Amino acid sequence: MRKSHFLPAFLAPVWICAVLVQAQNVPFTFLQPGYTQEIFGAATVTNTMGGIAFAPDGDVWVKGCGSSGALLRFDGGRTVTVNGTSLHPLQALPTATATAAGCGITNHPDGRIYLNSAVGAQRIDADSGAVLGVVGPPGNGYGITVDPQTNRLVYALSSCASVTFCTLVTVDPATGNTQNLLSFSVSSALEYVDGITFDPTGNYIVVCGRTGVFPSDTPYLFILTRTGNLARQLPADHFPDGAVFHRDPFYLVTNNNDNTISRFDFPADDLRQSPTQTIVASGGFRGDLTAVGADGCYYITQAGTRYANGLTSGDNSIVRVCSTAGKFIPGPGVAPTISLVANAFGDMPLIAPNTWIEIKGSNLSPAGDTRIWKDSDFASGTLPTQLDGVSVTVNGKSAFVYYISPAQVNILTPPDAISGPVPVQLTTGGVTSNVATVQAQPQSLSFFEFVSGGLHYVYGRHLSDNSILGPTTLFPGLSTPVKPGETIYVAGNGFGATDVAVASGSISQGGTLPKPWPVVQIGGIQANVLFAGLVSPGTFIFNIVVPDVPDGDLALTATYNGLSIQPNLLITIKR
Repeated sequence: MRKSHFLPAFLAPVWICAVLVQAQNVPFTFLQPGYTQEIFGAATVTNTMGGIAFAPDGDVWVKGCGSSGALLRFDGGRTVTVNGTSLHPLQALPTATATAAGCGITNHPDGRIYLNSAVGAQRIDADSGAVLGVVGPPGNGYGITVDPQTNRLVYALSSCASVTFCTLVTVDPATGNTQNLLSFSVSSALEYVDGITFDPTGNYIVVCGRTGVFPSDTPYLFILTRTGNLARQLPADHFPDGAVFHRDPFYLVTNNNDNTISRFDFPADDLRQSPTQTIVASGGFRGDLTAVGADGCYYITQAGTRYANGLTSGDNSIVRVCSTAGKFIPGPGVAPTISLVANAFGDMPLIAPNTWIEIKGSNLSPAGDTRIWKDSDFASGTLPTQLDGVSVTVNGKSAFVYYISPAQVNILTPPDAISGPVPVQLTTGGVTSNVATVQAQPQSLSFFEFVSGGLHYVYGRHLSDNSILGPTTLFPGLSTPVKPGETIYVAGNGFGATDVAVASGSISQGGTLPKPWPVVQIGGIQANVLFAGLVSPGTFIFNIVVPDVPDGDLALTATYNGLSIQPNLLITIKR
């Protein structure tokens, strides 16, 4: 992990504040009870904002419809005040590149964003916005989604216009292999096929669109089976554009062109049955495509903005709607995804009981939610097993959550014995990640470290005054080199059981390691270890006497029970 955001408080308190987004009930003049709304961001665009996707850190990407401009990225970690409204600003992105003409975008479990475009499904880097390539045949430019049963892309072909039938194709983004998923027919010529989305099972697909020619066109809203059979035709009088599902309770919502949001509740959650339609929100602006974030909230684009001071403008906006009962259901590419589980220092994919580990991936916490644990998280004097709805299990048992962010979560593993391949799974906002498998054994050694300029310096302190070890440039005015002959202590992780058993979740941990103690060397010369033991949750301390070694940044190594700490660790010596 990169390491300044991970140090137990008694060693070096580092406070990282979560960004708070002010809730402002202004986008829709009417909002049904049970929901909250806020403007996430606003900008002037060519034509209108369309599809929505998410960056690994939870920032929001938007595609302008009808243009070949680059995707726009709204910074979930910053806010600015515009017309009395707290908004997330656009980021300046020199790495983002122009796309082909298209409107619909979606996240994929491979970590990329895909655009339904005139040249096919364009693959886009979810962090930089750079176009990386294209797969599949030309699309119609509108809705695109991910099949939850196969993780293949699904979108309408470019031929789905001015004809009475349409084929949705399914594309493997890794190989480009393309197959026809289904075809459906309509009574009159299609104007276009717009938003598409699967139900959570992947057995049904919702298709929005219009037939005819504007302004005399007719909207439609179909629920189709995977074979293209019509399961249910829904009322489309509000001109639906983008659709998503909600759970607990289960229902469908659509963002509509007539400035409203519709809700469809199905008897016994059966999509084949006739639903009850209600209006969730009205008095907004022309709605377009939609997406659900890892926070379980519904993100929509609108062709206008109503600010907190009452001013309205033609700026397009992203509106975030959250439910107070249950969550909206993110697609497979937005659900939390784990890409790495490793020892918190050195990134070795090997874990142990009562050990600090890092989990890296995407959508691991709600957008903009980055923090460490705080006093109020400690219920009944035990370590927290969740922060802001982010929790982790290791081998089926709850771990203790120290730090959360959309791209990384740090936890302390339970003290229970684990060995061999073990499953690790994360949940955020009630949505579970993939199961990541990592090797485990009784010990996984590392020393705490700081990384500066690509160099890894051991975390430790001078015993004489408790000041930080390191070159003077590491923390100017705070860190100083060590001298031969002085006694220092360094912090370690994953060294295993001591002479005192650890109670799971206890904030008080201690005990001495069995001898022979670790062999610690500085510059190849063995140091005298005076103490080796556990002093706080998952954190070991080693008191050592610095041997007679020359000045400079010297290698620090340690071995214990045939295992070694991470390589390339340094300690700075100056007489």
